[in-house]
Amino acid sequence: MKTIRAISAMMAFCVALTGVAVSQQGEETTLPFTIEITDNLEAGHSNQWDFANSGETTVKAGSMVVVRVRKTSRSDHEIARVAANGSPYGYEYEVHNSNGQLLERKTLKNSRGWILDGGPGIVRGSKDMVLQPGETQTATAIISDWFDLSQPGTYSIQLLQHVSSLPQSPVVKSNTIEIRVVSAD
Repeated sequence: MKTIRAISAMMAFCVALTGVAVSQQGEETTLPFTIEITDNLEAGHSNQWDFANSGETTVKAGSMVVVRVRKTSRSDHEIARVAANGSPYGYEYEVHNSNGQLLERKTLKNSRGWILDGGPGIVRGSKDMVLQPGETQTATAIISDWFDLSQPGTYSIQLLQHVSSLPQSPVVKSNTIEIRVVSAD
């Protein structure tokens, strides 16, 4: 199991570096965007995120776990800013606990019972819906709102997004980060 995870992580890293994926039909595909995540703030800056050094972060149990997501268009045309898949910010979140088990995402509801998925405020039918060639968007995601990270251990987090609304389309994967949760006392 660890060997498979290591190989998968290496493949995801290579895809992130090259921007090329292999489709389910075995053809090489140039990805229209990249996704990066980090949980590290730049040293001495309370609001600047460090994407170059996104290693393991340690937090106390019960603390808020926040990541910053950066999506960059590599396409020569407009692409969708957010996927319409019903997940927060349009990304699929893979969060694994120390045992390698995939955690289920919590369903959050407001006081009226409406499901809250989170995500940027977007005006439908406007340029808010698309990224221009070379454009980057960033968003802050509170992972601890959507996943139970209350138990001590190491959690790995990776984001995924299909390049189109078709389920068989290639998938863009972010880098994987680790959050180490230690006892609150």
